[in-house]
Amino acid sequence: MDNYKQSYLLYQEGLLEFEKSEFQKALDCFIKSNQLSEHSRTYARIYECLMKLGKESEAKPYIETAYSQNPNQDKVAVQYAQSLIMDGHNELAIEILEKILRRNKTYNPARKFLEQIKNGLI
Repeated sequence: MDNYKQSYLLYQEGLLEFEKSEFQKALDCFIKSNQLSEHSRTYARIYECLMKLGKESEAKPYIETAYSQNPNQDKVAVQYAQSLIMDGHNELAIEILEKILRRNKTYNPARKFLEQIKNGLI
């Protein structure tokens, strides 16, 4: 089996483990998958696992990489904006959220998060 197929299977296994709230097992699958074939969504999944495991500082580089590889993936962009807010980079987070909404006016996670920031709820 080639690396791409192996990577895909590990990614799928990671999704199943994540759905079962087995975040460490999911993380292991996503890391192995990414070692075989890098992909922005896999970096984002690694970030999600680490966040669920309470490893925020370890997670940040993964969402930064996911965003830099594919800034037009809306979910990843919102996650990156959330990590920027945690670091106090509100203006950049707002800029990213507004960019999402210019491209995809109906993306509610971006709209809701932007409203929370602008209303001082975050």
